[in-house]
Amino acid sequence: MTWFALGLIALVGTALRIYGIETNSLWLDELASLKQSSEPSLAQVIEGMRGNVHPPGWAVLLHFTQKIFGDSMTALRLPSVVAGILSVPAIFFLGRYLYSEKEGLISAAIMAVSWAPISFSHEARAYSLLILLSIVSTHLLLLVLQGIEESKVRYRYVIAYVLVCAIGCYQHYSFVVLTVCQGLWAAFFVVRQRQGFALLLGAYLVLLLLYVPWLREIGTDLVRESFWADKRGSLFFVHVFSFFFMKSVGFAALPFALLLSLV
Repeated sequence: MTWFALGLIALVGTALRIYGIETNSLWLDELASLKQSSEPSLAQVIEGMRGNVHPPGWAVLLHFTQKIFGDSMTALRLPSVVAGILSVPAIFFLGRYLYSEKEGLISAAIMAVSWAPISFSHEARAYSLLILLSIVSTHLLLLVLQGIEESKVRYRYVIAYVLVCAIGCYQHYSFVVLTVCQGLWAAFFVVRQRQGFALLLGAYLVLLLLYVPWLREIGTDLVRESFWADKRGSLFFVHVFSFFFMKSVGFAALPFALLLSLV
């Protein structure tokens, strides 16, 4: 029953992410992604991102996407669509790990029909992928910490966590912030457990080494005086909340979630 329900939810999420993928033409930021990723060589793509306000990961991904699928609107948005589709089962597995299958299904249902994840799946930008990587990295870190607590560390989870975080950090600076927050939380955990500190420190040192080639660019961007966006006022977070939730069709998942709670 659980897998049937998850399959149905994933099917709905897939349909909503595929439907309307070409309804809107490429907008300014998507055109910027196209321009940045269309350089003849990978080295030129990376070099062209220096001095930009984003790391080169997304441009690199679109560079290879264009080589395989071309530069049509659908092809450019394909990575976002795939990431959006995978986010539905990913949040299920995280919810099941934290609570139970019921909460996992409710989370998947809300993810499947919420406006913001669907909208990001229709953009040739990194945001849909960031949602997926955030879910996966959190799940992997929890598995690592569980292994430390039980003294049965599975190093494949450690390696996978480092790689996922490295990919995320090269996609967007917001993921760097997320990784730092995860690291601080994990450090607090291992201090309480009084074990696993060396393993955790080693994992984050490897992650730092993987990000060394872009550390200088972070410093440059941090001291940048001019930027396309104005400084945000005290009501910025109210605006962000309304963007993600007040416009969301996630409330449509509530009847379905209540039905699942009776299963």
